[in-house]
Amino acid sequence: MSGQEKKKNPNAVALGRLGGLRGGKARADSLTSDRRTEISRVAANARWEKSGVKEIKKPKPLAVGIVIDRSGSMQNKANDVRGGVNQFVADLKADKSSPTNVSMVLFDDRVEVIAENLPVDSVPTLTESNYFVRGSTALLDAVKQTIDVMTKYVDTCKKKPRVLLHISTDGQENASQHTTTDALKSLIEDKKKSGWVFVFCGQDMDAWSTGATLGTVQNFSVAGANTAKSYHTASASANMMRGMSQAVTMSVASGNTSFYGMTGTTEADLAEDETDKKVKSVKPK
Repeated sequence: MSGQEKKKNPNAVALGRLGGLRGGKARADSLTSDRRTEISRVAANARWEKSGVKEIKKPKPLAVGIVIDRSGSMQNKANDVRGGVNQFVADLKADKSSPTNVSMVLFDDRVEVIAENLPVDSVPTLTESNYFVRGSTALLDAVKQTIDVMTKYVDTCKKKPRVLLHISTDGQENASQHTTTDALKSLIEDKKKSGWVFVFCGQDMDAWSTGATLGTVQNFSVAGANTAKSYHTASASANMMRGMSQAVTMSVASGNTSFYGMTGTTEADLAEDETDKKVKSVKPK
């Protein structure tokens, strides 16, 4: 009404105040960190979409293979292995940014698959009952069988995962019945061309030389006391693989990048696929 001040409905005022207490800042204060991150990601993607880019790249799914020596010579390293592998798996579980599937293979003169392409939350814990030392070293058979198991999974994935295969042993091959060095080396080279990353952790220099012979990408020699630490470093590197562009993944697979810790920057590290280029070149309005 003209010239007269409208009276506010006291019930509406009370309801508005109640809404303020229940909404806005109150809702924001109650959000978890993960929920805030998700809301920010959705909002950012909506803004990028208006600028002509469909979506910021999400972290990639991860497929991890863990090949573990349990031959008799691992006796004095058994506790470190159990602790290191369990921490590796725990670290993979902690990163919820993308799905992770794990294959875990134990070997002496026999090969035992104790996890075949399982979601990381379902991977069994290593204990004295399932990881104990015995026998000799069928390394070639173990690596070949792990590759076969993981290939079966990767080939069924619509969205291809990043693939990491971590191999740990303290001795040289002496018991394989089904695989030769040349055949395995050829298979590894073939998988590297598809972006698979192979990391060989030798517990002494003799074991390290085996990794070099097989053509694995990164070969490390560690003292027994550092066995557990080697798995911790591997878990950090595995989680970093989720966010790599395909170009960088291929660079790592071919050995052009310092994989453990991803230290340094090479020209290959700066290579981006087309989506990454668009994301870097377009600023949200």
